[in-house]
Amino acid sequence: MYLFLIVLSVGSCFLGFILECVRGNVVHVNNGREPNAGAAIFPAIPLTQCFYVAVAWPLNMLSSNLGFFVVIAYFIVASAIKTYHYVKLNKELKAHDQGRLT
Repeated sequence: MYLFLIVLSVGSCFLGFILECVRGNVVHVNNGREPNAGAAIFPAIPLTQCFYVAVAWPLNMLSSNLGFFVVIAYFIVASAIKTYHYVKLNKELKAHDQGRLT
């Protein structure tokens, strides 16, 4: 199950990278620059995995599988929020590309 949490944390990192790139591109376009923003992989990759396991492990000691359920619930909620923000920012970026925003 801990391996599954690590896979979820990598997915969470990639969602964060995508969101960071789109957010950076919106800022670039708002400042009159070409939209070519990037995202940093380190320290998100090792720290997110450590965080997921560090939260799950002690909670699993308190109650069987409690930590897994808490971390998976966090992943679901955080992913939904990141996806919402991605869709919102992507619409704004596409509106800039079509010249609708100044």
